Amino acid sequence: MVGLLSALLFWLSSQVSYETAVGNHVGLMLRAACWYPGEYVDLGVAGKILFRFARIAGERRYDTSRLPSTGFGRITRMFRITFCLAALCAGAGARAAENDSLAEETLRRAIQAAGGQRALERMKGPTMWMDRGTFYGMGEAVPFVGQYATKWPHWYRQEIEGAYTITVNGEQAWRSDTNGVQKLADAQLKEQLGQVRAAWSERLFPLTEKSWRLDRIAGVEVAGRQTLGVRASHAKCRDLRFYFDKQSYLLLKLATKVVAPRHGPEPVLSEAYFSRHTSFGGGKVPSKLRLFYDKKLIVESETVDYKLGATLDPQHF
Repeated sequence: MVGLLSALLFWLSSQVSYETAVGNHVGLMLRAACWYPGEYVDLGVAGKILFRFARIAGERRYDTSRLPSTGFGRITRMFRITFCLAALCAGAGARAAENDSLAEETLRRAIQAAGGQRALERMKGPTMWMDRGTFYGMGEAVPFVGQYATKWPHWYRQEIEGAYTITVNGEQAWRSDTNGVQKLADAQLKEQLGQVRAAWSERLFPLTEKSWRLDRIAGVEVAGRQTLGVRASHAKCRDLRFYFDKQSYLLLKLATKVVAPRHGPEPVLSEAYFSRHTSFGGGKVPSKLRLFYDKKLIVESETVDYKLGATLDPQHF
């Protein structure tokens, strides 16, 4: 639609223009609009139409003696400036659309690298796994064991032995610890549901749903590896920034913001670094995690057991 509108504008400009150089000027401006660091971007069909009309406009010659006055000439110049700006907008719109397609292609390759859509979707079923790790949030290294049970998208249970348990059932959530059981509400509930949605997204398959918007972002270096970045946005959680290995397309980093009880009421930067991707039931997922809050190491953990098709007791949720 944008390309056709811009093409129509160029045709109109050719009808009122009388300077033969306008085609060259428009062509240069279109190239400038579509410049991206280190590469040219193909505008596709819309771009070809725009360049074609720009060329036609440049090749037309008019008898300037038929112009009623130089004032009208100034008006036509103003028209040409307006149409060139419209062309710039068309180029920017085409680039934005390509950003979305690049993000989708990156995700497609990442899912394929992790075993494919079908293998990852097996994780929607009843699943259990166990982590062993170290917690550094208290100022000292404290070993822990974490037990997890899930059934996408409604059930999620995280139990850190001897510390606390988080349980999610649909749009409800509870936290239990030495102080008893608390049903979460309002801001606490929203935050917990958002964090669970982020945890699900690590398996990648939820990101294919229409409720997620994907955009390409600049990559960062992770453990000496170059990455491709994808921002995932959802109405029910904060933006997530995924970084995939540029060669293997395996997930290396996930960054977002979270509210952590020991870090005050304001969201902090959460950066999860993944490694040692292991195949569980055909789906390859990272088994090692290093988690940082505001650049401070909080957790190191490793998945030591993983079971698909587990038998889950609904009463645990």
